[in-house]
This record gives sequence, C-alpha cells and structure tokens, in this order.
Amino acid sequence: MTDRNILILGKIDAAGTALLRARDGFTITELPDHAPERFAAASDADAVIVRMTPIDAGFLAAAPRLGIVSRHGVGYDTVDVAALTDRGAVLTITGDVNSGAVAEHT
Repeated sequence: MTDRNILILGKIDAAGTALLRARDGFTITELPDHAPERFAAASDADAVIVRMTPIDAGFLAAAPRLGIVSRHGVGYDTVDVAALTDRGAVLTITGDVNSGAVAEHT
C-alpha cells in the first residue's frame, strides 16, 4: 500500500502533527495558511487538515485525490461543502475545540 498524503494548511499543535508522523502509511506536508504553493501541494493530497485557508472550487480542482477535509475549528464557512459533497468527499470539524477558551474570555 502506498502512503496517504496529508496536507496541513496552517499551524496545528505539534502533538497532533507528531501523532500523524508516528504512524506508518502517511506522508505529511505542512504549509502556512493561504500559502500560494498550496495548489501544487494539493495535487497529490488524499486528506487536508485546514485552519483558515479556504477550501473552494479552485483548491478542489487542484486536488483530484482529496477524499476528506478536516477543518481544525468549529466553523466551515470557508469550505465549499456543496463541491465536497458532489465529489463524495467528507468534511469533519473539531466540535467544541474552543469551548474552554471562549468561556474564559467571556
């Protein structure tokens, strides 16, 4: 079996990246949010972990193998859900990831 390519767009906690890197079968590419080279990197991405970078029609056109987008956060307004659905790809979000910080801020 060939490695699955995971593209991480934006900074996630180092522990999360370490967990992925510790597993066999994954190749990890990390880029900053909104990096211009994200389109080239998307060409062989099977999965994307994204923070703020839009996952729109242009990005999806550059990512023919993409099967899952994991939005690191609770909203998904920057993700073209209809285009993902048309492709048969899955979108996940991280639910209440910010609940503690929001409660403390309030």
